[in-house]
Amino acid sequence: MVQTTCQRLRTYIDAELKDAALYRELAKKAPVDDAMMLLEFAQDEQRHAEEFQCIYQTMNGCPYAPNVQAPNLNAPYRDILLRRVLDESNDYRKYGDQNLLCPNSPLRNAYCQAQTDENVHALRLLYMLNKSNLNKPETNYVSPATTNSSAVSPATTNSSAVSPATTNSSDVSPATVNSSAVSPAAINPGSVNQNTTSPAIKGK
Repeated sequence: MVQTTCQRLRTYIDAELKDAALYRELAKKAPVDDAMMLLEFAQDEQRHAEEFQCIYQTMNGCPYAPNVQAPNLNAPYRDILLRRVLDESNDYRKYGDQNLLCPNSPLRNAYCQAQTDENVHALRLLYMLNKSNLNKPETNYVSPATTNSSAVSPATTNSSAVSPATTNSSDVSPATVNSSAVSPAAINPGSVNQNTTSPAIKGK
């Protein structure tokens, strides 16, 4: 169903007043720098609503002042900022389309101003998000050299590894391979002929 200009203005007034209330509430949970900008956004949205209300009353002959409930912000702060970027971007496009179609000069000026402000809001919201990313500690980052906490140098990859000379703890020099080895003459102490004498005295 195609909306009349007055119906469209009521829709826009509702939306702008809700956005103003949202930004005022969001500023309470924002960092100081962000809170100041969010309060400026709230003032912009309130001004848009008031301009639309003035034009509506001029066109329709009666005021339109809806009651706006306080927003319930249960989502995390960053999630709300992300959602607001999309909402402000959509408002920028919406008011731009109406600006091109509207022949009414005061209303067209109001659309143009609202479009400009919504664009600024979207850009500044992105700035807030980017700033919060830069301030976030990189707790998961480690140097490539220490990516694996269990990594050690090749020389010590195996804690049981030792030098080749001591690879086998039982290895000894060839001369001592068998701890019981003795000289050939003493291999069997009983194998020596105790009666053997020098040939020179064999017949004595």
